[in-house]
Order: sequence, then C-alpha cells, then structure tokens
Amino acid sequence: MSDMLTPDLCIIGDSAAGLRAALLAGAFGVPTVLVKSGRTIYGIEEARHALMAAANMAEMARQTSCFGIQTGEVAVDCATVMARVRTVQERAALRSTTARYRALGVQTIEADPVFESTTVLRAGAVRIAARRFIIAQPNAPYRPVLSGLATIPTLTEETVFALQEWPRRLVVLGTDGVALEWAQALQRLGSAVTLVAAAPLLPGVDPEQMAIVTHALRREGVVFRQADITAIDAGPMPGTIRLMLDENGTAGVHDADALLLTGQGRTDAAGLGLALAGIGSSGAGIKVDHRLRTDNPRIYAIGPCAAAGGPVGHHAALVQAECVIRQILFRLPARYDNGRLPHAVQTHPALAWAGLNEAEARSKHGAIAVLRSAFADNDLAFASHQPAGHAKILLDRRGRLVGVSLTGPQAAELIAPWASALGVKTGALRSMVPPAPSYAETPRRALLESLAPLARNKILRRLSTWLRRFG
Repeated sequence: MSDMLTPDLCIIGDSAAGLRAALLAGAFGVPTVLVKSGRTIYGIEEARHALMAAANMAEMARQTSCFGIQTGEVAVDCATVMARVRTVQERAALRSTTARYRALGVQTIEADPVFESTTVLRAGAVRIAARRFIIAQPNAPYRPVLSGLATIPTLTEETVFALQEWPRRLVVLGTDGVALEWAQALQRLGSAVTLVAAAPLLPGVDPEQMAIVTHALRREGVVFRQADITAIDAGPMPGTIRLMLDENGTAGVHDADALLLTGQGRTDAAGLGLALAGIGSSGAGIKVDHRLRTDNPRIYAIGPCAAAGGPVGHHAALVQAECVIRQILFRLPARYDNGRLPHAVQTHPALAWAGLNEAEARSKHGAIAVLRSAFADNDLAFASHQPAGHAKILLDRRGRLVGVSLTGPQAAELIAPWASALGVKTGALRSMVPPAPSYAETPRRALLESLAPLARNKILRRLSTWLRRFG
C-alpha cells in the first residue's frame, strides 16, 4: 500500500519557477508538496553573472589608460576566478536546500513523478491527490543532435565552472542572449572565442540594437559565424576538436580547443503521463491559456516546460510563479503576458527591450513614431567613457508607447519603468523626471523628441506670439 497525501498544492519540478511557487505557498502556510527531480544544479544563473563580473573587471583594468591611469598588463588567474565563482554558486544554492523548504512547512519528495489520473500523481511510493497541481519541470541542458558529438568532451553551463585554465580557442554554440554573455565574458578572460549560431542571434530583437552589441563584441575579438555544424570530430592536434560547417552552402572547418554548449534543451514531459491527466502538449511545451492553466483546470504549467507565448527566461519563470500563486491562494484574476515583460542581455554595452520591435510595431499599428537618443550625448555616459548605444522608443499614432529598446550602460536597470509604461501616452511618460546627471536621461531625451513637431506648428507658434502680447 502506498501512502496518500492530500495537500492543497503539489508542485512538480524544482526549476526556478517551481521553487519560487513553493516558497510563496509555504510563506502563506499553504499545505504544499514539492516533488524534486534530484537532477537540478542550483546557482547556475548566479555563477554565470559572477564570471561576467570578473570579466568586466579585467576589461576595466585594460581600459584605465582612458582615464590617465596606468595598470600594466592584466593577468587573469583561471583557477582563482573559478574558485570565487563556485563560492557564489554554492551560496546561491543554499536558497534551494530541502531544509529551507521544510522549515516553511513544504514537504519535499525526491522521485520521478507520473500522473495516474486527472487528480492523482504518483511520486515513487507516494500518491498525491492535491486540490491543485503546478507543473514546473526544468529544462535539460542543451545537447544538439550532431554526428560525432557523443565522442567529443564538451563544456556546458553546468561543467564550465570546473575549468582550471582558459581554453586557448573556444567555440560557443548558441543563439540567445546567454550565448552572447558567455562569448564576451570568456573573450575578456583570455580565450579566443568564436560564436557559432545556426540561426540569426536574438531574431525578435531590434536589428539596430543588435548591431551595436555585435559590433562591440567584434571589436573585442569575438568572431561570429552563422553556420550549421554538420559534424564534429577530433582535431589535428591531441586534445583539440574540429567542426565541419555549412556556411551559406559553403563547406568549411573550424578547429578549436573546447566547445561550450549554451542554452536549454526542451523539457521531456512525456514521462509525466500528461494524457492520463487530461493535459495537451506540443513541441513547444505543455499547452496553457493566458492564466497558465492547462486543459485540466486543476493543473497549471509554468517555467520552461510551458508553451506560454515565447521563450521563458529566469525572470519570466519567476513572474509566472507569482501569477499562478495569486490565482491559487487568493482567487485573484491574473493574466500572464510575455509581450509586456522586459528582457535584458548583460553584455557591454548591455541590451534591453520591452514590447514590440520596429518591424512588429509597423505591422500591427501602421504609422508609428520612432524616437532616438544616443548615450554619446549623455553627460554621465561621456564622463564614464561609456558612450556606445542609444535609446529607441516607438509610439503609435495616438502617442502610446508600444515598444522600447536600449543599448548602453545600465540598460537592464533602465528598462523596468518603460516596460511598466507600455500602452501609456507620452503626456504621462514625460512626467517621469530622472535625476541629473544619470543614464536615465537618455531614454527620456528620446521621448522629448516627440515634442519637436510642436515647435514647428504654425498655429501653435501664432498662439504663442499672441499670448506674449499680454505680458
């Protein structure tokens, strides 16, 4: 006889979204069971940013001559850098320990889950009949199907932090913002990096802004190759690898010392018994509605396993968890809209965006106003020697904000208020006055460009002349 648990909530999976949902439910005293996979490695996101911080410090040391400061040649000790990165990862992983969730009253089970029916889940020797379920399984590491890959040792975002010396020639394989972050960081730390992508990088991002970022990375030495990898083999020298490429129909080879696979693969939800639970799925993931409910209204899906209208990054997964918990705990209406979330790539210059890009805005709204302001005109950016990039704001014909993108210093921090203001008219937006000097002056200066036509309006000019006669 297996044990039967009857909690209010059962969370299946220990992805970032699942852990956030368990944390919130436990904080409110909701009887909750968390089914963990036992295969998740915690703290990867924090570790990557720690590595990027080290890379940025190294680059800043190289650029001190711009300020009249001479530091000499910069030496980067791989073992020391990685030791610090692993310390950051271990600290971040402490937030995901079983003891922490048990202290909140969340019962944790480590087992492979499978639905037996629309209301019952089996996890090892335990059967769970919860009032509601949340499926939040993490994605598996990205592992492309390539001839010869199984015979070649590769690096992943889980294993790269064990490096004791930088690969002399490194290939980064990926098409998202994480691939760009890895490429720039490892180039700055001492590797000669080639970023190979089978498709255009970040296809939904404004091409103008992408060009600024890729130009900056090329200037630092990163090589970009848009090509399909047809096969992988051992290289001509011991310990090296050779990639066979198809670059716009032209065959070629690329030799390297290491290959880093970035990004996430798809979640394998087939073993969950979705059909028995009355849940539909597709190649993009588990089907959900705007409230993140599956075909079974008692079951929600969040995080990378859910087909929720676009890629689900770390921050989007956390927003999804909060959206679902609001519905389950307080029966409050909540709608998840991936199109309104801000997104950021923490390169230098940083890239951030929210809403529609220019092509999407023209397709949806027809005539739009495109407003720009360069960071080169920002006093703080010029003084800090960070003039690259600009703000780009898109307004529809009624003057409502439909899209914004930023490349430049602190872009990830600057995007938040603009993402919250999507759909708001320019009159209200102009009331947001940042301190001066600050980087936040740049997007607001772009917005003030919408007033330029008013200065040339003949009627308004005549009105102003007439009013001046009264003193």
